[in-house]
Amino acid sequence: MTEAHCRQKPVAAVLNDRAIIERSVVSPPASPDNRLQCALRHGGRAAPGRNAEPAHAGVVDAARLGPVLALGRAGEFPDLRRLFIHCASLKEKCGAALGRMKAPRLIELWLRNSTVGKGDVAALAATPLFDDLRVLTFDGTDLNEAALEAIAARPCAAKLRILRLQATDSRTNLRSLARTALARPGAFPALTTLELDSPYGQKMEEPDTAEFLTKLPTLNLRHLKLSYCNFDDACAAALATNPAFAGLTRLIIDGLGATGNPAKLQPKTIRKLFQSENLRKLIELEMDRCRIGEGAEVLTDEAVLPNLARCSLSGVPEKVAQKLNKKRPVVYCRS
Repeated sequence: MTEAHCRQKPVAAVLNDRAIIERSVVSPPASPDNRLQCALRHGGRAAPGRNAEPAHAGVVDAARLGPVLALGRAGEFPDLRRLFIHCASLKEKCGAALGRMKAPRLIELWLRNSTVGKGDVAALAATPLFDDLRVLTFDGTDLNEAALEAIAARPCAAKLRILRLQATDSRTNLRSLARTALARPGAFPALTTLELDSPYGQKMEEPDTAEFLTKLPTLNLRHLKLSYCNFDDACAAALATNPAFAGLTRLIIDGLGATGNPAKLQPKTIRKLFQSENLRKLIELEMDRCRIGEGAEVLTDEAVLPNLARCSLSGVPEKVAQKLNKKRPVVYCRS
């Protein structure tokens, strides 16, 4: 990432090169992009004689070890609220260095395409950096059952509003969803958004998404995204019956399973799902790479999912799609 690219970001600072950090101290911070760079060098505040406005968001684009290690040696970042770490090694000493970072007001941590060892996430979660998080994202950064348990044991578990698990390395992903802390009552009581993308690993015995959705106890949930989760009829039935989903306003499903095949759902299952009381508050519905079939015709009745403002469905027969286009144009269908 170039220095010019850094300047294009209106909200976040980028720490990816010691030379850029040095130059930000000797040149006036022309935009918010430089504030966190200055903060790294000056203990969380702007350089002497410079704009003292605090940095609220920071991005660490760390193809090398230096930026992450430097965070552990820096002073306090008293105003930092959001931190995005991209392409970093968080193994051993780097993860420990990040855990020593002092950011008492941090509410969001996004770990993207970063490498971790078996116990590194659990060790990082045990540090004060996690204590007050409201938003936590593992995006291409692996998370196993032990790490999720460690997060559930921290003070942040009761405060988390948004949790995103978007995995890439199938060797170290979850073996089960239903047997994780996510499915345990009281573990993450405040969640309003849950996004799961490719959660299962190679050691998965049998996809248990339906059991997980049946057990999920998060009654404050408003947004749910399921991708590559082996969605099937039993999963749809769980969405229709578990009271945890009664407050949903956004539901996004990518029906591809671990085998790469789209979800094939029975028409009666789709009708029951769309007509369920659980989904009446839905404003946005997207079901991609699912064979919805003729069950979608129930949406021609505007009393079904009455609050829909955006809807996209796949695998809908042409005849049904034409009816929906005429009677319910908010529903976009693909064959």
